[in-house]
Amino acid sequence: MAKESGWKKMITDRVSAYVDNRFVDYKSQISEDVSRGIANLAGLVVIWTLVIISLLFVGFTLALLFGYMLKSNLIGFGIVSAIILLIAVLVFVNKEKWIEQPVYESTTKALNGEIPTEQTKEELLAEVLEKIEKERAEEEIEE
Repeated sequence: MAKESGWKKMITDRVSAYVDNRFVDYKSQISEDVSRGIANLAGLVVIWTLVIISLLFVGFTLALLFGYMLKSNLIGFGIVSAIILLIAVLVFVNKEKWIEQPVYESTTKALNGEIPTEQTKEELLAEVLEKIEKERAEEEIEE
């Protein structure tokens, strides 16, 4: 009987150490993923800022070109403004399909593969010990 309790203690200690290591691994993985995400976000902010500034200058250039061609800067800027407004309305009308749904899908796909289940350490330990007990009982039945 003393041998059995020593065996259980050894298995419990090993499983507990394994579970502790897994949680440390998950914690470091999540920390690394968050850091990578923040770095990517910072890069995207810089890129999109440059894209917006570039589009602003392209808009001014087109407006001045249309103004020169039509001999009225007012009409040139009006045409460019109408085009930008039309694009904004199209994006607003289709924002769920073009923006919200793809962002939601990519976020859930990324999170589902990398975040551990909501099991606590104790629940995981109990589950592993239960499996060990079942396997041990099956081995005793076979003998």
